[in-house]
Amino acid sequence: MEIFLDNKRFDSLYNCSFYDYESVPRERRQNVIPGAFLLCLYIVFELLYLPCLWVFLRANDARRESCYRLMLLMAMLSMLSINSSCLIIGVYAIRGDVFCDRPNINFLIGMFCFATYCAESMVNFILALNRCVEMCNERICGQIFGRHRVYIWMLGALIYGATMGFAFPPPIPNGMLVGWFWNPHLPYSDDKNGNYQHILLPLHNFCIGFGLPLLYLIFYVLMRRKLRLISNSSSSNDQQQRAGVDHRPNQMNVFLQVLLISMLNISFTYLYLYMQYFTVPNWAIIFASFAWACSQGFIPIIYITLNRSIAKGFKNIFVTEKAKQFVSTVFLYRNQPPANG
Repeated sequence: MEIFLDNKRFDSLYNCSFYDYESVPRERRQNVIPGAFLLCLYIVFELLYLPCLWVFLRANDARRESCYRLMLLMAMLSMLSINSSCLIIGVYAIRGDVFCDRPNINFLIGMFCFATYCAESMVNFILALNRCVEMCNERICGQIFGRHRVYIWMLGALIYGATMGFAFPPPIPNGMLVGWFWNPHLPYSDDKNGNYQHILLPLHNFCIGFGLPLLYLIFYVLMRRKLRLISNSSSSNDQQQRAGVDHRPNQMNVFLQVLLISMLNISFTYLYLYMQYFTVPNWAIIFASFAWACSQGFIPIIYITLNRSIAKGFKNIFVTEKAKQFVSTVFLYRNQPPANG
């Protein structure tokens, strides 16, 4: 934001007068097919998020457990991030837009989108930490994340995202390359002096790329250890059954949910980091953009397929009571024995 408000500095870095961006005709800058696919993904992913959010808001677990509140916030931030990974870059790809088409607007879009991405990544990291602490010691987890303390973590993630997005040069959507780049003048001019590099981007992506797998590896080890202790416990058979049968699937489902979401998030971090500093073919840039889109959009699919409460709520939204009664009536009718003639 400081660069944007400083006219002299903004003009020195984001002035388009030293080259003619129209030297490449708009027809050659357009990428209609990738852009159309991204727009289709945008519609599908956003529609899938809506019932998930509705279930989160109505579920008792969402109000009681800190991990569900973190997952709710992450889902909301991911819905916003899909606008940058699918909608914005999809429209730009179809139109063939570059930075110099709308310099001021593109700069502001870049700040907001990168702030949202960083906040979502930090919530993802906090969620992984929450799972590890709770698996290690539920009492300590309650002291750190319990009650209203989880909202402090959420606020910290939002402040971190705002700082990353608004205090440093932002990435710029590039429809000609179908990606986001800190150098706004690509592919017309290279950033030989490093004027547009985000000094904290490598550190952020490194923490997401290595930190998340490490946290979930720790989580997996702790979960296996806890389940082993439960199975070897000298408690009564009823207690063993409740602990081993009821809790184990829930723990495994939560583990799979947060693990898959994190793996999708880190799948594109290194791709985007690499292509900010090195030349890559166009197909690799497009692949990175689709990986980013899927890392955001697959979250509701994971929720619906692995979270039983969300899956049940999803069915309740789309399947009315009359439809359920009709199916039950048909099923009972078909299973009735034939009448004797």
